[in-house]
Amino acid sequence: MRDLSPTRAARRRVSAGVGRMRDWDRGMREQAGRRHGTRLGGTVTLAVPALLGMAALGAFIQQGALAVNFATGKNSYKIYTDNVNGRGMAGYLHAQNRGGTGQAGTASIAFESATLNGLCAIATETISIGGVGTTFSLMIKGGEPVDGTITNPAGKQISASNLYLDATSLTGQGKNLASLRLGQSADTLYAGSAPFTGGTAGNFGIQAGTLDVNDLDADTYGLDLQGSINLPDLKLTLVQGSKTKVDCP
Repeated sequence: MRDLSPTRAARRRVSAGVGRMRDWDRGMREQAGRRHGTRLGGTVTLAVPALLGMAALGAFIQQGALAVNFATGKNSYKIYTDNVNGRGMAGYLHAQNRGGTGQAGTASIAFESATLNGLCAIATETISIGGVGTTFSLMIKGGEPVDGTITNPAGKQISASNLYLDATSLTGQGKNLASLRLGQSADTLYAGSAPFTGGTAGNFGIQAGTLDVNDLDADTYGLDLQGSINLPDLKLTLVQGSKTKVDCP
């Protein structure tokens, strides 16, 4: 006789859901050629219809069930954090195709491992509603509030291995820079122990053992966290209007 108890049935539904989410994640990873092993290119867009599944998706991400890739096809978005402690850093410059709008020069930056004190990403788009363009912002938050103050509360620190960022601008207060190699050929870079491939031979590259950045403010086409992820208090919300850093806390 089959066991139809609510607990067993719920477990089967959760198991099936995890399987579907893993299949979705695997498909995302295989959609584009990866320049450095496991990284997706900027081809996955954040879709408004997916809002209905955000709560479940957030739970899977927090549990480490999925890789995290916040990438856009043609528009940059903002990323803020109060502090990044990076280990095994490398970077190079290159041009990327931006979804039919031509190319944009970006800096591809990799960290073998990193911890962040808060994360706030804001993607702003104009959506036609009834023929009228309306501005919305998708806000993605995690960890402690991004408010310019590092409180480092227990259980709120974000950590990730294999973190990649494609940025058109990046500002912040750099510190604890060690083992710096500036001007290294872009095709010979290592992010810690792993090759950071995709750079052109003879082009500018940078490599460092450690790099910490306070008050990081970046315009980016993609933030990709692969490997082991701890992303507490993940929140994804859609709000009307154009939001900025002051709306992060």
